[in-house]
Amino acid sequence: MTVDTGVTALERSCPICAHGFGERLFRQSFSTLDESSFLDGYDVVICSECGFGFADRIPPQTVFDAHYAQMSRYEYHQRGGEESQYDRDRLQAIVATIEQLVPDHDAKVLDVGCANGRLLSFLRDAGYTHGEGLDPSPACAATALALYDVNVRVGTIKDLDRGTGRFDVMIALGVLEHIRDLSAAMRSLTSTLTPGGFMYLAVPDAEVLADWPNAPFQAFSNEHINFFSRESLANLGRSVGLEPVFAHAGAFAQGPGTSEPWVATAFVKQPGRRALVPDRITGEALRWYISGCRDQERAIHGTIDALVARESPLIVWGTGTHTTRLLATSNLGKAKIEAYVDSNTHYQGMHLGGVPVISPHELRTHSAPILISSRMYQDEIANQIRNTLGLTNELIRLYEL
Repeated sequence: MTVDTGVTALERSCPICAHGFGERLFRQSFSTLDESSFLDGYDVVICSECGFGFADRIPPQTVFDAHYAQMSRYEYHQRGGEESQYDRDRLQAIVATIEQLVPDHDAKVLDVGCANGRLLSFLRDAGYTHGEGLDPSPACAATALALYDVNVRVGTIKDLDRGTGRFDVMIALGVLEHIRDLSAAMRSLTSTLTPGGFMYLAVPDAEVLADWPNAPFQAFSNEHINFFSRESLANLGRSVGLEPVFAHAGAFAQGPGTSEPWVATAFVKQPGRRALVPDRITGEALRWYISGCRDQERAIHGTIDALVARESPLIVWGTGTHTTRLLATSNLGKAKIEAYVDSNTHYQGMHLGGVPVISPHELRTHSAPILISSRMYQDEIANQIRNTLGLTNELIRLYEL
């Protein structure tokens, strides 16, 4: 529900300008795994000074660091570590942009939060031979080496201060929206960048979230805690002495009928701090997004209420943001759920509300209907159930794509 209290003191100061007051727009809520109380919700707020949007009332950075090291969902277990074709298309487009910005193939490149290392392998194919990655997940590092022969150092951004050398190009794709201590992270990144070096940052674009199809409130996930427009991303760089020299925005498909808008900015490291430009877009854009999500959510809640009224056993596929939000905000928890399914091995064996999380292969002993609790992967999951597992359970979809 919305929290309409006007400007109020915040627990988390603005990660860009350090101002301590803002407006609360929305309260996001999640159920949590019984064995892992990572994050049960947060307030979406707008800084009253610079206009940046971010999550307030969240755990310290150490909690997030442990989550990404131990429970990463970027290991792509269901595909043997490989990314989807949608991700490949996105990464290849980014390589083309990097080639335009940095024609020197001898540049030393660091991909921060590199997951399985696929971007670095594409850069190597394009002629950049001095690339390495940094990721908090040991499994991602092992996958990068096994699949693509890419060297990935296991660690977080703060580990860059520990004698890792300097880099001419630093890339962070879909990373900054996950970081609580954003200012400290940016200082660490900038200190590791050579003078005159390039930093390429890409994040979901909060300015146009309402214009692109996705599950309701999916942008306020249990991992996304910063909400950038083009101006606020530029301000983040300015705050640590980076000069924005290139920016572009667009959208990448994530799956059939689902796209995510992105904004990317390239910066050059130059001495001095730059004046911030007030972000007058994000607040209104997030209000519009929240309103549209409420309209979508009504239909989904109606489907869930009908499932509850059946009073028959149900299996729910998915334990991520989509499911945990529905458990906290709808009647899904009142259904007779006999199991949750997740391809991520980190979640298997855990419980949601006392109900076990099982692997896809364990479904062979269950005949109940399966609710696919995802929009992005709805078709991929349905294909896995029918064609990979060979199951005939009734499939319940929440989205017409």
